[in-house]
Amino acid sequence: MGFFEDFGKKVNKFGQDVATKTKNVSEITRLNSENSRTKRSIEDEYRNIGQKAYELSLKGEGYAKFKDEFQKIQDAFDLIAKNEEKILELKDITICPSCGAELDTKSAYCGTCGAKIDRPEKKPEEPAGDQPCKECGEMIPADSEFCPSCGAKK
Repeated sequence: MGFFEDFGKKVNKFGQDVATKTKNVSEITRLNSENSRTKRSIEDEYRNIGQKAYELSLKGEGYAKFKDEFQKIQDAFDLIAKNEEKILELKDITICPSCGAELDTKSAYCGTCGAKIDRPEKKPEEPAGDQPCKECGEMIPADSEFCPSCGAKK
């Protein structure tokens, strides 16, 4: 394979990596914004509970009437936890189960406390979207079995 073909493949790969990172940054920003809005809604529910608790205490009534507000708060916390997990995934970071430090997902041991990081075996993912041709580097559409430029099998 010639120099220019290798160079073209490297440029193509670099472009794909940049596109993926840009997409991840955008998704992280979206998730962080959603978490901020959700945290504000939790504060609103706390205010609602406080106001209702005060009003009920004046009447001498119990707190069982807050069931809906408590559920909204729990749902909001669950959403935030899910988003934070997705953010770590997009950043390619994991949390040490021993000390809570942020680690690269490829780390076998924690750099902070030295704990061994157990990783479940991942199944190979099915490639999604277009892929570069192994022969010429041109992009092969996801729905094609052969390269449109050189005819090589995907």
